[in-house]
Amino acid sequence: MPTPQGCKLGTRPLDAFIGNMEKMGAQFTHEGGTYGFVAPKLQATTVRSREPSVTGTENLILLAVKTPGTTTIYNAACEPHTQDLCNMLVAMGAQMEGI
Repeated sequence: MPTPQGCKLGTRPLDAFIGNMEKMGAQFTHEGGTYGFVAPKLQATTVRSREPSVTGTENLILLAVKTPGTTTIYNAACEPHTQDLCNMLVAMGAQMEGI
């Protein structure tokens, strides 16, 4: 993905986004202004997010539903569209509690 430009709230750090995925075993890459992740072997875990980042939470949820085991997310974003994502994934067969 290209370097994020922020939003109407301003530029925000990517720490929550990157750190949460690394806790599950993803490896962060940054080359030539482009960010990426390599995920050779992911593992379910407990993630305590530094901030309730919507994008960070949603990407972590997408990663967790494809990773065997139980992942627990603390300090997750709870906006309606994050809940909608969870409900859609459950309708598609994901097992999730605490939406």
